[in-house]
Parts: sequence; structure tokens; C-alpha cells
Amino acid sequence: MSPAKKRPQQGKDNPKGKDEAPNASSDEGSANGNSGSKTAEERKAKREAARQERLQAARKKQKAKQRKRALIAGGLAIVLFAVIAFVVKSNTDNREALLAAAEEADCTEVIEHDNEGRDHLGPSETYDDYQTNPPTSGPHHQQPAPWGTYGETVEAESLVHSLEHGGIVVHHKDLGDSEADALENLVESYRNGVISNPNESIDAPIALASWTKSMECQQYSSEVIHAYVAEHCGQAPEKLATCER
Repeated sequence: MSPAKKRPQQGKDNPKGKDEAPNASSDEGSANGNSGSKTAEERKAKREAARQERLQAARKKQKAKQRKRALIAGGLAIVLFAVIAFVVKSNTDNREALLAAAEEADCTEVIEHDNEGRDHLGPSETYDDYQTNPPTSGPHHQQPAPWGTYGETVEAESLVHSLEHGGIVVHHKDLGDSEADALENLVESYRNGVISNPNESIDAPIALASWTKSMECQQYSSEVIHAYVAEHCGQAPEKLATCER
């Protein structure tokens, strides 16, 4: 009978037999862990990169808005300066034209009067206590005199209301036919804001009136009237008259 064969002892012939499988599993888990950690870091890096891109885009947009606002502000400043310069030059030119024409027509300087108020009178009321002739402010009718040329004297109370709207009244007396025709044509050349009124009570042939201001001339002069209108039209509490031509 053959002797029985001995099985090799696992502990002696394969001392690592029991540890090989756990070591392989540990290496695989370590690799998966490293891979998972790397993926998380990549996602984090991508999120940070995206956040930085959004920040950069927001900064660029904000800078673009600031540049736009600066350009608009600069443009408005230039326009405002140009408008102010134009107005100042226009006023200066109008004043110089008025002074030059007034000297030739033997006119007084423009006289500034006290403001006598803006009260409205009742429908049947009149007022005869104006402190200037022609009147330049004070109580007046509720309805102003319409712009244009009149053949008869208009009530002062209505004319004062027209002055309050920024209009100019050309009071006149003793004009020759050619001068009267010239004055009518002049007044009618304005779309609004100018009235010619025959008035025997004034001291000079021509008396120009605007709100709280007046000027008298010994001679008729279209240049004086145009310059006075340009200088004083609309200079009143209610700026309704434009004196456009």
C-alpha cells in the first residue's frame, strides 16, 4: 500500500496566500480614492475658473458703463457750455444792437421800474393808479389783449396782462402814414408777443413797454423795436410769448 501523500502546508509553502487578495483590493481602493479626489479637485478648479470668468465679464461691463456715463456727461457738459455761450453772445449782441439803434433814434436808456404786482381785477373793475406811463406791471384784467396791431387805444389793464405773459407793447402817437405802415408790418411779422397800441397819453412818439421795463424814442425806428423785442421778449413771470418771426 502506497504511503499517503502529504498536502503542502499553506502557511509554509504559501505564506502570503491569505494576504494577496486583501492587498489587491487595497491597491484598487487607493487608486479609486485618488481618482475621486482628482475629479473633485478638477470640478472645483472648473467652478473657480467659471467664477473668475463671470467676475471678469462683470468688471468689463461695469467699466463699459462707466466709460459710457463719462462720455455722456462730457457730451452734456460741452452742449451746456455751448448753449450758455450762445445765449450770452446772443444777449450781448442784442444789447449792443439796441444801444446802437437807440442812439440814432434819440431814445432813452431802458428804464427798470418797480414791480407793482400781478393781481387780477374783477370782470367790471378798472385800475387807474399805475406808477408808470405806459404801465409796465400791476393789477390787470383776467384776459390779456391779443397780439397784433390796434387802430384804437387798448385798455391798460388788458395790455399789462399781455406784458405779464412776456409780450412787448409798442405805444405810439403822431406817426406819419409811412411810419404807421412800417410799424404795422413790423408787428405782423411776429407770430406772437408784440402789440402796437395808439396812445396819446405818452410823452414821446414811441414808448416801448415790457414787464417792469420801458424805453422812449423821439423817432420811429424799426431797428430799435426789433432789438428791444429780441432783448426783452419773454422776460416776465409767465413766459408765454416767444416773439417768433
